Amino acid sequence: MSDWLKTHAHATDFLPLSFGSMHWEFSKINRQMRSRRLNPGIVVVVVRNPYDRLVSTWAYYRRRKKSWCPENFRDFVLNTSWGNAKRLQTSFFRFSETIQSETIVLRFESLATDFREIQSLCNSNEPLTIKNKSEHEHYSSYYDAETINAVRKKHGMDLRLLGYNFESI
Repeated sequence: MSDWLKTHAHATDFLPLSFGSMHWEFSKINRQMRSRRLNPGIVVVVVRNPYDRLVSTWAYYRRRKKSWCPENFRDFVLNTSWGNAKRLQTSFFRFSETIQSETIVLRFESLATDFREIQSLCNSNEPLTIKNKSEHEHYSSYYDAETINAVRKKHGMDLRLLGYNFESI
């Protein structure tokens, strides 16, 4: 999404090119923009079921052969900090009182159809390309009661505010 927006909407061009700039929390982006007296305009956020997001994060780190990432998903959930998935998704679109912006929230689960709104705003039919796709089973096959509760404890706010829950296949 970040690459598409950079190409078709000149998005995040002001951000430093450090790794992770596409995953900055809104408060960090807001500080950068305020320092340059810029208005953030429209903020586009893609959210994902926290249970699915964590499985995808684990699979991504395993594919990248991160030495700190256990081979067992249960160990990842119960014995690591979860890497990039430790941050609440709702932190990506909290607003400052000094800068207001419109926020468009897209759901990963319906991204193909939700993305049409962005294409329309940018007057582009250019499709969204897939990057960093992880291969794994439906997320529910990785969880047990203890790991479900660990996610519920850490990401309860995301689950509640974004309307997600644990769904088995």
